[in-house]
Amino acid sequence: MPAADPTDQSFAGAVAIVTGAASGIGAASARHLRRLGATVIATDVAADALRAVADDCGATARVLDVADPAAWSALIDETVAEHGGVDHAHLNAGIFTRPHPYAVRDVTVADYRRVMGVNLDGMVLPVLALAPVIGPRGGSIVCTASLAGLGPYYDDPFYAATKHAVVAFVRSAAPQLAAEGLRLHAICPGGVRTGLISDWVQDRIDARSTTMLDPAEVAEAVAAMLADPGTGSVRTIVAGRGLVEYDFDRGVMPAAD
Repeated sequence: MPAADPTDQSFAGAVAIVTGAASGIGAASARHLRRLGATVIATDVAADALRAVADDCGATARVLDVADPAAWSALIDETVAEHGGVDHAHLNAGIFTRPHPYAVRDVTVADYRRVMGVNLDGMVLPVLALAPVIGPRGGSIVCTASLAGLGPYYDDPFYAATKHAVVAFVRSAAPQLAAEGLRLHAICPGGVRTGLISDWVQDRIDARSTTMLDPAEVAEAVAAMLADPGTGSVRTIVAGRGLVEYDFDRGVMPAAD
C-alpha cells in the first residue's frame, strides 16, 4: 500500500522527539520534521554532532541514552513542561553488535547487552513512557526497524534479533495502544548511506551493485507514516521501490480482537 505523499503533510504546531538524531536517518528526520513545521526535540549520545544538527535545523538538542528509563522520564517531563506535550516520536537510534565481520561465538555478554539496550530497550521503553503523553493527543510513533527484522541478516545475527523483536512488538502492541489513542508503526529500510556502514560492509554492497537509500528518503517516509491515520503498519523502503506495506504470510496466531 503506497503511503501518502509526504509533501502534503504538515506538522505545524506539533512536538516531535527524534532519537539517534546526530547523524544518518535521525538527523534527516529531525531536519525534515522541522521543515514540515514541527517543534523537534533531537536526541543522541553524541553530544557535539547532535548539537551541530540541531543548530543547523532549529531543533532542540538533548543528550539522551535511549536505554535509560530515568533519562526518558526526565526528557518527557521537561518537554511537557516546556512545550505542553508530545505529539509524535521517531524512535530511530540503533547500532550494530560489533564491527563486521565477526564470529557469533566471539560476541560477549557486554556486546549483547549493549545492542539489545539501544536497539530494543531504546524502542520499548520510550513507547511505554510516551503512550500516556502522546495517546491523549491522538499522536503517533514510528520505530526504525530494518529489512533485517523481516529475514535473516547473516553478517549480524544479534542486530537481526533486535530488529525482529521491534517488528513483533509493534505489530503486537499497536492494537492495545490504539485504544489509548496512540498510533504505532515500524519502518524497515534497506541499505541506507549512514555512518553505520563500515568499509567492509561498503565493499560487499559495491560487489552486489546495490543501490543505497539516501537518509532523506527514509525521513520523508517516516513523516508520511507519522501522519498515517491507521496503526500497526510495518512498511519497507528500498531504493527504487518506495514505501510499501509488508505482506506478512498468514501466521498461526489469531488476529487481535
